[in-house]
Amino acid sequence: MQRLTEISQTTEKRIVDITAEPELRERLLEMGLAPGRTLRRLGSLPFGGPTIVQAGSLFLALRRNEAESVWVE
Repeated sequence: MQRLTEISQTTEKRIVDITAEPELRERLLEMGLAPGRTLRRLGSLPFGGPTIVQAGSLFLALRRNEAESVWVE
């Protein structure tokens, strides 16, 4: 397993777990990031900026702490 922030760009992976505080975990689930869903990391902005991901037709910009709580394989 790897954190979302550790995978290379354009690699498609499946979400295994979200290890965030309950409020953040619920928010990510509401945004469509749930275990079992595949996503693709499109890149990150410099200086600790957000990580851009695509999950199906959904495009999201996740803060670094949000992206680090998403585990994929």
